[in-house]
Amino acid sequence: MNMLPFHTVGNYRLTGKRLGKGNFSTVYQAHHTVLGSNVALKIISETKLQEDYVRKNLKREERLLAKLDHPCIIRLFETMYHKNVYCLVMEEARGSTLHQFVVKSCEGIFETQALTIAVQLFSAVDYMHSRSVVHRDLKMENVIYDRVTRKVKIVDFGLGNVWFGGRHLITQCGSPEYAAPELYTPGKRYGPEVDLWSLGIILFAMATGKLPFHFKGGGRVRNTSDRSHFLEQITRGLTDVHLKAIRKYSIHFSSLVSLLLKPNPRDRLTMARALVHPWLRKKQARQLKSSPSANVALSLASVPLTFVEQLVVEQMSRMLGFTVKNVLNEIEKKPYGKVGGVFNLMCWLKKR
Repeated sequence: MNMLPFHTVGNYRLTGKRLGKGNFSTVYQAHHTVLGSNVALKIISETKLQEDYVRKNLKREERLLAKLDHPCIIRLFETMYHKNVYCLVMEEARGSTLHQFVVKSCEGIFETQALTIAVQLFSAVDYMHSRSVVHRDLKMENVIYDRVTRKVKIVDFGLGNVWFGGRHLITQCGSPEYAAPELYTPGKRYGPEVDLWSLGIILFAMATGKLPFHFKGGGRVRNTSDRSHFLEQITRGLTDVHLKAIRKYSIHFSSLVSLLLKPNPRDRLTMARALVHPWLRKKQARQLKSSPSANVALSLASVPLTFVEQLVVEQMSRMLGFTVKNVLNEIEKKPYGKVGGVFNLMCWLKKR
């Protein structure tokens, strides 16, 4: 069993199973002691945060996830502080990372499998962009894939940010081998097009089992020579060697990857054009469209409750011994507080 920082927090009991680990956080499986459902508990220790940028934007992931409600994006239920750590309670995504799935295939997965995954990914990223959210760290390790249901979930919005047409982003961040060339230029302004580049990298990796661009020594850039060599690769873009590697897939697939991995962001395919590309149009997933009114972070005072939400509020009223009005007031006041967490999780369980 992994060494846990604590065994219980709020309504949750940690099971001892670690689901994942990042640079600043660890994700554990937890069990809701009232509702009997498993969730993912992301724990961020403030004492271990050395960078001012990370400290300053500690709650950004919470704010971004509160804007999103899509079947291929991880759901947020509750947030809390406990013993100097910040906790995010989220949906437990079933399956392994897309990276683990592709690596097991050695030389890439079948094109039909890649298409099923890609349609979901593009649907989710298109949705988050429509909500003014840019992920900035899309990679196979941040996509959970369930081989049984063939469903994906995009996770880890820790480096995400809000983007508006007139307010471009400038922070250099993300995972180097998935990062667009413009992210290597200090002060360079960019927008959602960086996520399109990352999607192109993911598509290439699904087809070949490898990433198209590599650091000379692997891992992080260790010196100026390694950095120069890597930048030379990505600013050159796809070569004949790359195109040959993905030739086992259809010509439409090669076309889409080539258009996504354009080093100049002005030449890169936009999301609107990507969604009507012949390869993705083979299998559109209209059922993945999500109703914005389903987002529990919206004001309950201004948005009528759905039948399921009304049913949940009535059940919570009986369970907690509160009036319906008091339950609604608590949720309105703290959408991701203790009462809001019960509401969000119950709604999600019933809708699922």
